[in-house]
Amino acid sequence: MRAFRAVGGAPPFIERAEGAYLYDADGNRYIDYFGSWGPMIMGHAFPPAVEAIERAARKSASFGASTAAEAILPNASRPAIPPSRRCALLAPD
Repeated sequence: MRAFRAVGGAPPFIERAEGAYLYDADGNRYIDYFGSWGPMIMGHAFPPAVEAIERAARKSASFGASTAAEAILPNASRPAIPPSRRCALLAPD
């Protein structure tokens, strides 16, 4: 729905995505120019990312306590953000 009220027409209802493409409930394929939420840097359903998510989900989604992954993430992401010297992972209240 979102902006379709302003431009008219009926919005497509996206059912799945793969690579650079979105697929609607009617089977139409669209190039994804939205680039929603950043994961699209690698494309939708990028196999190595899906596999990593599946491995992590098998261990559980959240513990409410510190984990080794939380200690690894800041150091692993530091090369992507050269000026950073310190990193803190914060949870919303």
